[in-house]
Amino acid sequence: MNEKPSEKKTKEQNGRPIFRILMVPLLILLLVQAALLATGLGGSRALRSLNENEQDVFNRKVETRKNQIQSGMIGRWMQLGDLSARIDREAENLAQTSRLNISRLDHSSEDCLPLLEKIVPDLLSALQNMQVSGVFVLFNTQDLSDARKERSFGKRPGVWIRDNDPMTTASGSNEDLLFELAPTELVREMSIATDTGWTPLYTFSEESGEGAYDFFFKPWQKAYEEQTKEDESIYGYWSTAPVSDGMPDSVTYSIPLIMSNGIVYGVLGIELTQEYLGRFLPHTELYEDGDAAYVIGSAHIPKQDWKAPEQITVSPLVVQGKAFDLHEVNSLSLTRSSGNVYLWEKDGMHYNVTVSPFEVYSNNAPFEEERLLLTGVVEEGRIGHLGNRVRNMLIGILSLVLAVGLLGYYYISRRLSGSIRALSEQVEAARSQVREPVFSRTGIREIDTFADTIATLSRERTAYYKREKQITEHERDYDFLTGLKNRRAFYRSAEEAFSRVNELRCAAMVMLDLDDLKGINDRYGHDSGDRYIREAARTFQKAVPKATILGRVSGDEFYALLYGYDSQDEIRGHLDTLYRMMHESSYLRSDGTRDQIHASGGVAWYPSDSMDFGDLMKMADFAMYQAKQDGKDRIEEYDAEKFDLQTTYQKSLEQLDELFRKEELMTHHFMPIVSAKDGSIFAYEALMRIAQPLLRNPNEVLKLASRTHRMHDVEALTWRRAFVRYRELLEENKIPRSARILLNSIASESLTEDEVTAFVSENADLMDRLIIEITEGESMSAEATEKKRRIPGFRGEFALDDYGSAYNSQKMLLELEPKYVKVDISIVRHIDTSHDKQMIVDSIVKYGHDHDMLIIAEGLETAAEIRKVKELGVDYLQGFFLARPAPEPVAVSEEALRVILE
Repeated sequence: MNEKPSEKKTKEQNGRPIFRILMVPLLILLLVQAALLATGLGGSRALRSLNENEQDVFNRKVETRKNQIQSGMIGRWMQLGDLSARIDREAENLAQTSRLNISRLDHSSEDCLPLLEKIVPDLLSALQNMQVSGVFVLFNTQDLSDARKERSFGKRPGVWIRDNDPMTTASGSNEDLLFELAPTELVREMSIATDTGWTPLYTFSEESGEGAYDFFFKPWQKAYEEQTKEDESIYGYWSTAPVSDGMPDSVTYSIPLIMSNGIVYGVLGIELTQEYLGRFLPHTELYEDGDAAYVIGSAHIPKQDWKAPEQITVSPLVVQGKAFDLHEVNSLSLTRSSGNVYLWEKDGMHYNVTVSPFEVYSNNAPFEEERLLLTGVVEEGRIGHLGNRVRNMLIGILSLVLAVGLLGYYYISRRLSGSIRALSEQVEAARSQVREPVFSRTGIREIDTFADTIATLSRERTAYYKREKQITEHERDYDFLTGLKNRRAFYRSAEEAFSRVNELRCAAMVMLDLDDLKGINDRYGHDSGDRYIREAARTFQKAVPKATILGRVSGDEFYALLYGYDSQDEIRGHLDTLYRMMHESSYLRSDGTRDQIHASGGVAWYPSDSMDFGDLMKMADFAMYQAKQDGKDRIEEYDAEKFDLQTTYQKSLEQLDELFRKEELMTHHFMPIVSAKDGSIFAYEALMRIAQPLLRNPNEVLKLASRTHRMHDVEALTWRRAFVRYRELLEENKIPRSARILLNSIASESLTEDEVTAFVSENADLMDRLIIEITEGESMSAEATEKKRRIPGFRGEFALDDYGSAYNSQKMLLELEPKYVKVDISIVRHIDTSHDKQMIVDSIVKYGHDHDMLIIAEGLETAAEIRKVKELGVDYLQGFFLARPAPEPVAVSEEALRVILE
């Protein structure tokens, strides 16, 4: 009977169900196989593969878990670059304003407190964003190699903040954070509680085991030894030692802090406790009854053995597993079995250990051979038991089943191969096509449905990846809080604009920094601070033209590039609008009140200031800094003269630091002081000379040292260097053995007890020749003077320099009680023709002699001046007419001797 056309068409559209095609031959095949299985199945290759696959599955679970943790380590926990850059910038800014002395940063909490106050908000933000157990900063500026050998690091200041539950969303009041280490002053300022083991300084215990402080020592020392300012992450180091004795076991990652001039001044790091890492190690996934363990440990593996070391000694840190106790095991001595599977024995028991190293160091990194490992541990014999059970059941049957199965599958394949092959070819061809794939109908319902599903999935996947790409690009390039371009996107867009020079014409690089954001966060909470930032961003965006490249590059900093204008005045109009709109805008604080937007800005002009984008950034940053210095809430343009002065000042600071590092840059010239009676040499005054381009004048050294609070360093260096040269001249017989030395000393400074001890031990035989000279115009410290007077071996004889040149001459004379009084050159000069000056010197001589003081006339430049001061009764003479100062003292001139002996 013929089918109707409509019925035939319906059958062709629906196709034949695959069940009908497969069921009849498979039922026959099943009956045959059932009969054959009664006699057994031979062959074991598949079963052996089953055992191997079980081990492979175990290995893949370890590898997969390692990759998940490693992704967090690299993608989140090791991202300290931006944070370290902000800390470096704050340190340099504070150093430039003399609020921070980098060389004394590790001396005490007080010395590093200004920097800690600046960076703690950034540390808190990093702690929360990176989801780590702790974040810490330790300061050090001295070579640690000797301390490492002696295992005596002493104490170091810094800060260490811990979050015992990093997975929990941070609270605005920081109730979930604890200070483990911080200066007392910082604890008082911050609304963060202290832990029970809190301490103001980090104390390195000498009893701690080997490598206990590698998290601090290794990255710092490596950066210090290489003496180069590279990416600080190059020296990043993963350590499995706790940050402090008595604290929970943890893993740390730390990088050195390096100034732009290469000075290594500390270490920045994060901490992951054992308990926290254990959350990422669900050991029950390794084996069906949970009788296995994950272990995170460390091992030293030479680079040449990375692929398959025969022996590995693993020091376990994080252990997750209950079947056998690894917590009391100090090390696992592993012997390679095959691939990445190793054997381990403990108490007569044997275990299989799968080893998967973390790839957290780049090639040729300093610590690439110190590897972190994730291992999966299971008792030997448990892996593979499933295959043994199946083998026992199928022995003797496999060969017959394979033979019959081969015939059955051949028959079925012949029926299906044509349709499936055609579909396969179409699927393969569709891979190279951009458009949506279209497959021909096979007539088999399930296969046609499968083809339709593939086409649908392909369409949905294309749409999904398109959406994901858009989302990823937006998250990559835009700030989540304000919607503006982030740092990377701003730099990319600005550099693209600078590559099109013809479009720049007249341009302005503008930097804006919100005023008092930290104070708002501290007083009203970070929610208020975020509203402040968002409202400022909206205001900036509305105030500038749409073509402006605008971005938020850090917490409170915004950059804007206005380009394509005919003149600077045209851009200034837009900046005036921005300034006006900023003052018309306000944000709502957490207490319900509103406050105005305040920001300080700096502007650098293209092409008048520079044609280089990097230089314009520096200039705009300097102008913004000047705006901050001049009272904030203003926009200032770059001033080249101020920039040059700041640069010169910074270079002077660098040369002052170099002077204290290279003491030989300070030398002394010696100028004789002779007897007014017979011209014999009584003493030499040691006059400081500095071999630095910007600091040749000793007064410049003292002025800069005073501004940077380093007067004590100048005082100590002067004592050492002057006596070194004085001893050399005596030993070389270049000055009389009886000649004494006048050492210029700072009136407000004195040597410490240790410095006095060292100085006296080196110069005990010369202490009775010392005369300490104090300048009359300086502010004198009674305490410092008394300390000098008590120096062992010192006669206690002081010389008051420049007497008569300041308003407090008599006061200084009474307080110091000097043995020698040096009449200032302004009084001695032309004294032979000035009756008033003669009367002054006459009164000084009479007063001095009445009080057992000796008078020295300095600055003598003519024979007439010598005759007059001799006539007035001075005791000693000094000046260019007698001899000029020199590294090797010259003899007193014959003409001067003749005048003295007249």
